[in-house]
Amino acid sequence: MEKKILSGVLNEESVVDEKEFGRYIKEKRSKRGFTLSQVADRLEISINYVSQMERGVRKVTDDLVVSFAELYNVDLDELFWMSGKIPVGVRKLIMKDANLQNALSYIHKFGLSSEKQERLTKEILEFIKTDIKNNHEFI
Repeated sequence: MEKKILSGVLNEESVVDEKEFGRYIKEKRSKRGFTLSQVADRLEISINYVSQMERGVRKVTDDLVVSFAELYNVDLDELFWMSGKIPVGVRKLIMKDANLQNALSYIHKFGLSSEKQERLTKEILEFIKTDIKNNHEFI
């Protein structure tokens, strides 16, 4: 039941433009010199499915985001964000950390002004950069 609720919320509040994502993957296909048929064969899906995603009339699945990222040699997390999905690694971080879940819930319920959101984001990024620099390792 929770998955259905979450799915509905995400679909209603989608901030991604499927047409923009479709243009992006079409551009990558063209730059690589692939035909629709070649992409469909490599991803083991139909030509129509590839065409529908490129036109923005069909949403991409998580598995296909991974496949597109590998096929076009693009950053996986970036492609997840572009497709309107939260990268799997980010989802796992959220699911493992109750404090992070609570903080995000609080922000969602009560909101932050755009100025506070920007300040919070900058502070988080600065903390991460400093931590990586000091520890010489990634999170």
